[in-house]
Amino acid sequence: MSLQFNGTNGITYPNGTTQSTAYTGTSGGGGDGGDYTPEPMVWEDKTSDRATGGLYTNTNDVPLDVIVGLQHPSPTSQSVIKIDDVIFGYIGMQAGASGTIFPTTTSFTVPSGSTYQISDI
Repeated sequence: MSLQFNGTNGITYPNGTTQSTAYTGTSGGGGDGGDYTPEPMVWEDKTSDRATGGLYTNTNDVPLDVIVGLQHPSPTSQSVIKIDDVIFGYIGMQAGASGTIFPTTTSFTVPSGSTYQISDI
């Protein structure tokens, strides 16, 4: 599989799907008991490390928040989001009144040790 990098616009996959963002974030836990002090959220840009259809594992010891933005080649395209091979949701396109295709963005949380995948359908 080859990917085309579009500078600031993201990645275009062979099927025409464009991934404009792929950020992940984690926050650590505090002490055990009533002293809980959350650690700051840390966001990482993973756009260049992710591909549609890839299977990824949250290897952190805390939940992983994922934000993804997709721009499909047609107004009826959709992708499915799976966590631990169970369908969690869908992300798709909607055409505006003038026929303009709008990118869609969603977020989800992946438990520690779980896998996640976004695939075109």
